[in-house]
Order: sequence, then structure tokens, then C-alpha cells
Amino acid sequence: GRTAWVAEECSRLEDVRYIEPNIDTGFFSIKGAGKLDGRGLAILRSLWLFRDKEARRQHRPPFFVLPDAALTYLVTSPTAALSEVPGLGQIGLQRFGRDLQQALHEGLTASPVHRPPPVAAERAGRQQTQRLSRLKAWRVSLGARLSLDPPLLWPTASLERIARTPDDLGIELNSPNVRRWQRDQFTTSLKAFVKTLT
Repeated sequence: GRTAWVAEECSRLEDVRYIEPNIDTGFFSIKGAGKLDGRGLAILRSLWLFRDKEARRQHRPPFFVLPDAALTYLVTSPTAALSEVPGLGQIGLQRFGRDLQQALHEGLTASPVHRPPPVAAERAGRQQTQRLSRLKAWRVSLGARLSLDPPLLWPTASLERIARTPDDLGIELNSPNVRRWQRDQFTTSLKAFVKTLT
């Protein structure tokens, strides 16, 4: 009796489209970037742009061309011989060693990169945290009853919003995160449970 659930999930998957990473800020997400100063970030940005261009040329994922560890190694050891770079290998060195050296040089001579100011995360209060914990327990009990993985039954992002403002449940039920089959199956149970939270 869950064929309609699967059909809706498949339909949602058909709508998923590839979103290009932001070429101007993608390098900030590389492990270790948070510890770099402006000079290190300039080198990392240049290497990241090189890797992206080379990956497109080869029609391969960027990490296949050069792993993140190789980028961070070059940032911290820009004068090291390319033959010592972990993950580069002889083939990579022959294919694009000269271009990689050029990207490293451009990063070393570029202006320092200024890190964007951090976005302040909204801290959840004790009451909100407790509500979220109880909402997740509600979802776990549904999962046990239906023999399904609980996160499939109601999106975590939706539970987080409900925990923040339980009075907005009516608005949340129309969220694009919530599937039609989830609304049909669980709205009554969720509404009754949310009443116990307030």
C-alpha cells in the first residue's frame, strides 16, 4: 500500500538538477581552509580554480584530478617539489605539472584573499532543543511501527522548524520539504503530538 509514496519520491528525484559550485567561494569549504591567512587563501583559491578547470577538461570529478589533501599540502609547502605532493602521482605530474606550477605561482603573487564574515548561527534554546528531541522520538516510534527508517517519514529540517515555532505547524505542513504522502499519513498524529509540546 505504499506504491504512491515511492511514486512521489521518484517524481521528486526527477526534478533534482545539478547546481554548479560557486567558483568564487568553493575553496573556502576545503578542509583546513579555516586555518589559513589571506596569503594561504590566495594560493588555495588559485589551486582550486586550476583543479576545477583541469577536471572539466578531463571530464572527471575534481578530487580525481587532485585530492583536497594535495591542495592543502601545496598551500602549506609551496616550495616543495611537485613529485613530493601526496595524491599527484607521476601521471598527474606529466599531464599537468607545468600548469599546476603556474597556478601555484599565480597564487603566491596574488593579493591576499579576505575571508567573508561568518554568518552567526541561531542558537537553539533549551526548550527548543527538548521539543526537537521529543519530535524525533515521535518519528522514531512511527518508524518502529511501520518498519521504516525514521528520517524517511518526516524531514529533519521540518522538525527543527516545528521545534522552533510549534504554533506555525499549519504553515509547516505546506512546506516543500514535506511530501504529500507524509501529510496524508501523519498530519493527524503530528498535530496531536505538537499539542503536547506547548
